[in-house]
Amino acid sequence: MVRKEPVFRLALAIVFVSTINVAFRIQLVGAGEPVYIRVEGTVDGTDKILRNGEIYTFTGDIYDEIVVERDNIVVDGAGYTLQGSGLFASIGIDLARRSNVTVKNLRIGRFYHGIRLAQSSDNTLSASNIANNEKSGVYLSHSFSNTISRNNITNNDYGIRFYASSSNTISQNDMAKNEFDGLDLWYSLSNTINQNYIKYNGYGVYLHSSSDNAFYGNTIEANGIGVYLWRSSSNSITHNKMSNNKQQVNVRSSTNAWDNGKEGNCWSDHEERYPAATEVDETGVWDAPYVIDEKNVDNYPLIPESPPPITLPPFIIALLPIIAILVAVFFYTRKPSD
Repeated sequence: MVRKEPVFRLALAIVFVSTINVAFRIQLVGAGEPVYIRVEGTVDGTDKILRNGEIYTFTGDIYDEIVVERDNIVVDGAGYTLQGSGLFASIGIDLARRSNVTVKNLRIGRFYHGIRLAQSSDNTLSASNIANNEKSGVYLSHSFSNTISRNNITNNDYGIRFYASSSNTISQNDMAKNEFDGLDLWYSLSNTINQNYIKYNGYGVYLHSSSDNAFYGNTIEANGIGVYLWRSSSNSITHNKMSNNKQQVNVRSSTNAWDNGKEGNCWSDHEERYPAATEVDETGVWDAPYVIDEKNVDNYPLIPESPPPITLPPFIIALLPIIAILVAVFFYTRKPSD
């Protein structure tokens, strides 16, 4: 994994966002005309989207971009594929300036961005597989109050990227095997990130100048760096499972809350770092704080839960003696005679 220095990343972000905002949509020579869901409700550019009131349902795979111009609709992929050809700046579904649009049940791949929201609010992206896009699975710029849930977002450069986007909810997604970051937040405030699986990425979670976000109930596992914070303070990071990341946390110029005063996070390397630690009065909390640096301490690190005991249904238990007898008889009858 190539290490990303913050200043270099900042320069790239400025160039990238400037390009997106100046050229809100780039049409490339050789690219096909996008499919449009027009503001008046018609569909142009394909016969593979069926409209029924405000629900637009795929009836087959589509190999082009889709631009949504209408609010208050549902785009249901019905399990079909939306696929591009990997062209620079191509966007699978463009929800720029859209409100109250739901996109679900789609397989989206081989675009620059799988889905883009820019100056967009109150949209929902759910139950989709967003993979193998050149830059981002989902990209949000200056967008708020959107929900991204129950998606598989894998094998992109970045899983989900935020720029200047606030009050969004990211929950129950699988963000895995993205080359750089599973979740990437720049200048973004007051977002809720909960119950996600963030695994096998370069960086699991990367925050730059982003504050007042709440991270809880996430599994952040087997990434190069689990959580990276640069100039990002006042975030709440609790009840997460931090497991087997090459570096669990890297903090630069940031101070954050790693516990709620009673419980913190579960750290896979706690016992290795603090071998003399013991449980506090059967609370499930270690008596040794997990120290990241002097300004970032999990004072109530959680003890990993033991796997539940294996239990058999009563009828299986009742049959065990009979099974044992049958096995014994089987082997006895196969015994060669003298």
